[in-house]
Amino acid sequence: MADTTTPAAPGGSVITPKAPKGRRSDYDQTLANDITATAELIQAALSDAAVLAALSYSEEELREGLALQEAAQKAFDARQNAQGAASAKRLARDTLLKKVMDEFTAFRTTVQNSFPPAARTPLGAGGVVPTDLQKRITLMRGAYTTAQTADFAPTLAKRKLSAAVLTARLAEVDELEKLSREFRAADKSATAATQARDEAGEAMRKWTGKLRKQAKSDLRGQPELRAKLGL
Repeated sequence: MADTTTPAAPGGSVITPKAPKGRRSDYDQTLANDITATAELIQAALSDAAVLAALSYSEEELREGLALQEAAQKAFDARQNAQGAASAKRLARDTLLKKVMDEFTAFRTTVQNSFPPAARTPLGAGGVVPTDLQKRITLMRGAYTTAQTADFAPTLAKRKLSAAVLTARLAEVDELEKLSREFRAADKSATAATQARDEAGEAMRKWTGKLRKQAKSDLRGQPELRAKLGL
């Protein structure tokens, strides 16, 4: 049940696919409930001498199950943290991406109004802006660097695109590239954490299912003991 998404981010960049939010949250809540229920089931068995005596599971086996529950809880928490980190990186990237693209759109308009068609391409204003984020970054970096050369700088400075402004724009492009790398790394970590969470949860669920089935058989005719285990 690993998450998978791929919406287009602002500016046409691609984000790792995810399941619809409602379905993800439903699964998360169900697993959280199962983790809690497993802990309560095992603790109830371990803490009641009569139940423990009637069960065919030994205390050692029950503690092995508790270790599986604890591993599932740890993996669940790690996945939540990884998802939160990836979401924060995504938000930071997309927020800066919108600002950078708004500025670059205005820059292209200025270039198109200030220079003949033949001079626009080196300034990133001679064609269609690519949808791929890295290609956009490359285009913007080249455009702002070229804009500071002698052939273009004087004219652009008159349009409030001074060397200082263009240098600041380049810094934003560098930061955008950095945030994009950080998001990809965080998203990869979140995907791995989701897989680890699902595997740990499945191992716990299989073990718990066997315990429940065995306990129902072991405690046949002892409704008071079964009730202590919620069976």
